[in-house]
Amino acid sequence: MIRLALYVSYYLLNLLTEVDGVAVIGTLPLALVCCWNVARIRSKYFTVSDMFWFLMYIFFAIGPLQALRNGYFDHGGPADGYPILNSEILIACAIPLIFSLFITLLGYLPKSQVREERRFNVSVRYAPLLAAAMMVFFAAFIVTSGGFTNAFAPRYLKAYEETSFLSVVCFGGQVVIAAIYTTIGFGKPLARRHRVVYYPILAIVLGLLLLTANPINSARYFLVAAWMPIGFIVLRGRVGAMQVYSFLSFALLILMPLLSISTREGTFSLANIDFSHLDDSMFKIPFLDVFDMMVYEVNYVSRSGFYWGGKTFGVLFFFVPRAIWAGKETLLAIDMGQELVGMRLAGTDNLSLFFGGEFYADGGLAGVALGSAAVVLWLYRFAIPRAITVNGINMSALILMAALPILLRGPIGANLPLTVSEYVILALITAVLGRKAKPVGAAVRARLMDFQTWRQARTQRLRRT
Repeated sequence: MIRLALYVSYYLLNLLTEVDGVAVIGTLPLALVCCWNVARIRSKYFTVSDMFWFLMYIFFAIGPLQALRNGYFDHGGPADGYPILNSEILIACAIPLIFSLFITLLGYLPKSQVREERRFNVSVRYAPLLAAAMMVFFAAFIVTSGGFTNAFAPRYLKAYEETSFLSVVCFGGQVVIAAIYTTIGFGKPLARRHRVVYYPILAIVLGLLLLTANPINSARYFLVAAWMPIGFIVLRGRVGAMQVYSFLSFALLILMPLLSISTREGTFSLANIDFSHLDDSMFKIPFLDVFDMMVYEVNYVSRSGFYWGGKTFGVLFFFVPRAIWAGKETLLAIDMGQELVGMRLAGTDNLSLFFGGEFYADGGLAGVALGSAAVVLWLYRFAIPRAITVNGINMSALILMAALPILLRGPIGANLPLTVSEYVILALITAVLGRKAKPVGAAVRARLMDFQTWRQARTQRLRRT
């Protein structure tokens, strides 16, 4: 109930400010869906469901309330001042609402409750091998990023034409190896004789990850993907929901705006940071432009026409290079970003787009319904019921939890490769180095049988004497 009270109170708090009436009409249904789902979460710990519904709530229920004023966006986003229609706002609100309704309603199907857990133990004796693999991925990341200078430059100064697609795979390898190595010491108790070797290597592994994912030159969401799993593992994978919600509030209001500047322009730019947004409202979230781009997309598609599957297939086959598929559609977010840059409304074409927008571009709201149904059925059939646990830590859940901010923010075609790479590398490492652990029920039954056997033998000895 504390979760529900938090969601309801923050929505009502935003209604007390000067809000656009159309934004209230468009966001209220999604806010109710989010409240319904968070009220169903019974765990006292922060879960993947918490992360998903929190992001949907912030992006598409709170974001429009804080950004829209009299038919315009007015919060410093990429579409500020661009004329939009009320119908475009309501259609943009309907896109995440349709996806949320599918994931809510199909969650009641019996098969969606079935779970299949693959449990692995990775021994400390593989510590040197994991450290060596970490160094290989780090070196490969530097090479595929265009050398040390380009890899460690602030994002505005990077020469992206020198960066290979494989740099994302190398980064994902570092994230997974660092997380698996951390589970060796924090997932289960570590013998004292092993700590002398484990902790120095841990410092090397995390040090290399810090060089790759740091607040100076890494995208904010890559920082989340890299360090959120590490933090949860250090805390044994169980962190109180209210503690995480408190940290997320701090991150959205203070930390993320700081990182938005430092990762693009370097730490020297922090001296000129402007906190004037706090004068308007201390509860207003800065740099929240996901909904802006959804509305602008509705306007953009009304002028360009539907793509009838082209954008969605381009995302699904992101791994096919354009040298092979010359006619593959470009990312819709990049197309819109280039137009906004041309109108001098945005400073970069690297803008966000919720993946439901790809479905809308291919077939309107009917395309959103079909695409959402397909995605949700796939999630409930293949992704959510399956878990990969390493040394007692649910690694697949942590990877998904850390990936959700960038997957929902989008564009998914540019960010899906990192998540896919992480899952593939996780499967490979556990298959090669992992030793299958007994399910909890089987382990308990085995110990019980050992105890019963011992008690029977003891009873027989007593009878002989």
